[in-house]
Amino acid sequence: MKNEFWILEGEPIQVSFNTKGVKFYKGGTGILGSPIQAQLRLIGTDGTKKFQISGVRDLEGRVVIGSPEEALEFVRLFSSIETHYLFPDIQYIEPTLADNAPGPGEYTEEYKQRMNLQLPRYRQEGDVYLIERNLVDRAGKLFRATERVARDGAYSLLKTLITDDHSPVTYPTYQ
Repeated sequence: MKNEFWILEGEPIQVSFNTKGVKFYKGGTGILGSPIQAQLRLIGTDGTKKFQISGVRDLEGRVVIGSPEEALEFVRLFSSIETHYLFPDIQYIEPTLADNAPGPGEYTEEYKQRMNLQLPRYRQEGDVYLIERNLVDRAGKLFRATERVARDGAYSLLKTLITDDHSPVTYPTYQ
């Protein structure tokens, strides 16, 4: 059973960028335990076979990124609160503004104003896309990051600038 992949019931993860016919699901291998997020991984299927995407590098060559907006959506696939746990190689998430009391990965309007937090910026530069956005690591360190995404999904974190060493943004944990 170790090498058999299972997929959680439901719809595939929706993305607007080209996945070359592959659909992505939350799934895994082995016996499902608790908490579920600690065991979930990204599973791809082309309709005939299933395969695990073990990390961001496994997406390289499996996608086609065609615009700066798609590049932002691509990096959010592995850094949003909804899907970051599918990528154990990524140690940060993109924090968001809370609607009410902040939960994991969220900050208040007051914190946004005090820290002058900016929305993501993204652009094409030659044949790659550059994204500048706020990220928070597992220790709660908030930083402004510059990331590069190539058309084939090759990803790199180019630079970081610490904004707050001890932000109130909490990183979700799954033990």
